[in-house]
Amino acid sequence: MDAVNALDLYSININYVHSIIKAGFGVDEAEAAMMRITDLIRMYDEVKAEFLRGAEIVFACSEPAHAPAGLPPPELIELIAYEVRPAAITELAVRRINLKFGGDASFAVGDLSGRVLAAASGDWPDTIFYNAYKDR
Repeated sequence: MDAVNALDLYSININYVHSIIKAGFGVDEAEAAMMRITDLIRMYDEVKAEFLRGAEIVFACSEPAHAPAGLPPPELIELIAYEVRPAAITELAVRRINLKFGGDASFAVGDLSGRVLAAASGDWPDTIFYNAYKDR
């Protein structure tokens, strides 16, 4: 698959994940698409760059859970922080903590930024959930 097709597949999967989550289904219904996105990010720099552009927009939202369709949902951003651990995701989380919480990460525990830092450090409550999916 070339990068153009990979970007198309990424977009289709992002929209699918977004639709599943917004419809009120559990993340477990979107797991396969989320793991496919993870694979695409690992395999294609262009997909990783597109994901990071979208993640930056989501981090800038006052309520990341209500980010528009076409952008990576917070649950996916957490998964990528855990699975791929790109430094840029941690930088976005730290920037949000600095802007929204005056640099005090203890106030960001329930926020996307705090959850991403936990995921990137391996101290993520959803680790068991995603590891169980991968072990199937």
